[in-house]
Amino acid sequence: MNQAAYQDLSRVLSTHLKQHPKAQPIDCIKLCYQRAFGAAHFCGTPKQALDALTHECAALSGDENEPLLTEIGGGAVRVSLRAALAKQIPLAFFAQFFCLCAAHAPKNEAWFSEALDALEPLCAQGALPFEPQNMRTVCEAYRTKGCPPISHSEEYRAAYAPHYRVLAGHAARLFQFALAIAQKLEDSPEGTRIVAALDGFAGAGKSTAAAFLSELFGGAPVAAMDDFFLPADLRTPERFAQPGGNVHYERFAEEVSPLLHSTKAFSYRRFDCSRMDYGAPREIASFPLVIVEGSYALHPFLRAQYDLTAFFDIEPDEQQHRILQRSGEAMLRRFVAEWIPMERAYEAAFRVKRHADFVLCTDEGAAALDTE
Repeated sequence: MNQAAYQDLSRVLSTHLKQHPKAQPIDCIKLCYQRAFGAAHFCGTPKQALDALTHECAALSGDENEPLLTEIGGGAVRVSLRAALAKQIPLAFFAQFFCLCAAHAPKNEAWFSEALDALEPLCAQGALPFEPQNMRTVCEAYRTKGCPPISHSEEYRAAYAPHYRVLAGHAARLFQFALAIAQKLEDSPEGTRIVAALDGFAGAGKSTAAAFLSELFGGAPVAAMDDFFLPADLRTPERFAQPGGNVHYERFAEEVSPLLHSTKAFSYRRFDCSRMDYGAPREIASFPLVIVEGSYALHPFLRAQYDLTAFFDIEPDEQQHRILQRSGEAMLRRFVAEWIPMERAYEAAFRVKRHADFVLCTDEGAAALDTE
């Protein structure tokens, strides 16, 4: 475990123990397990998840003072059932999101092993309030059992009566945005369509998020801003000098905008950069929700047409690391020289983040509770 990861683990555990002073060493292990693996072992099918939620919540009362989300590191959170009841979050939505998030969550065995190794040193340094030898004994006994899923300690359960679900992985950050979409759909009159837009910097996870939301909401169609790259005749120095000029927003306004809120199916032309010509059209099915995804989606020429918006933020170092892993060194150089400066200039010129309903920080380890 590198120093940054070690310090982050120390921060998360120290914060949790200050909030839960009755926690025991086994509760620290449980938190690390949930951070590494999410809750796939606890999920089952959406129906099973809903049945379990319904049964558990029947014995609970809503608590407006309890935070909805509690960070456990690596972008993972615990979602309080009492807070969810107080906010009247539909259990069917919660169960569906929980199961889909569990299916998408990474399983980080290497990190978990390193986290177990780090617990004793954290105790020795005073970051955790346990005797180092006691922590070592608990960790060794746990490893001897094969590192299974575990329950909270009796002390923890007696003091805090925990009732929550764990969301981990990239999808955890989408919980509140997805909930807002679900509530919009619930409140909208029959025969109307909701439009959600996802803008943000390259490498910040917009396409992955759009695919997750499409699956979550039963196959909602996605209109991609990548289909609106500039044709050759518009690729001029004057056009590229415009903030947000690197997208054919005028064509989007002509071919897509007038039809977005209609529930009828439609199609639009897709521009293929590899051929510098228009390719096969993209079909947008008749559906209560359509997702617009891609850089420049919240261009001032377009943003008034959306019902909900999110901006996906990312720090430059993490952005370049992801682009390198995804596309290789040659494409990274182009991104750094051309596209990233254009995106940053567009966001700065139009203050896009300020106009978004949600700003989602997608840096490695950023917590879902920092998304509004």
